Amino acid sequence: MSKNATQTWERILDGALVALARRGQHKFSMTDVCAESGVSRGTLYRYFASKEDVIAAVEERLETSLREHLTTAIAERPEPADRLAVIAEAMVRHRAEFPAMELLTRTEPGMVLDRLASRFDALVALMQECLHPALAQSAQVQQGAVTKEQVARIVVLCGISFSTLPPSASTSIEELTSTLEGLLGIGSTATKSGRRLAG
Repeated sequence: MSKNATQTWERILDGALVALARRGQHKFSMTDVCAESGVSRGTLYRYFASKEDVIAAVEERLETSLREHLTTAIAERPEPADRLAVIAEAMVRHRAEFPAMELLTRTEPGMVLDRLASRFDALVALMQECLHPALAQSAQVQQGAVTKEQVARIVVLCGISFSTLPPSASTSIEELTSTLEGLLGIGSTATKSGRRLAG
């Protein structure tokens, strides 16, 4: 697609996400997408044939964005000891890019959870890929207490809970990351703990 076509496509999908969050999946219509994205019906139908196509494209855009945020963040800070913190920060940036997701989680929790469940294995595979090579350096993995896949599953589950549950003043993403680092024996927290024990 050309730059203009890509921008229009993204504008439609951003508007569709807002429409879906406000109207719900059963009341959501192509007219709502036009209203929220500011495009004509002719333009909308040039890109998408039905609201099912729009929803599928929204899901694809969310997944692509998450992968891009993770890949970029890891490339900028590739040190294995920083990996969990880098992943957590990338998830926060991804969430901030799509503020309508918070509303969608409240208006359509069943839809959000069903979609996450259907993509769970793919998310675990992505997370395992992103955690390499930090996983190989995890004390718990080295000792055989957990597998690399189990660690990736735990990180995905924590990411899902952070993204879908209401924000809590007592649990920040930094605290969650620090706790995971300590439990899994991976990252800067684990390194500092190891230094204290060695000292």
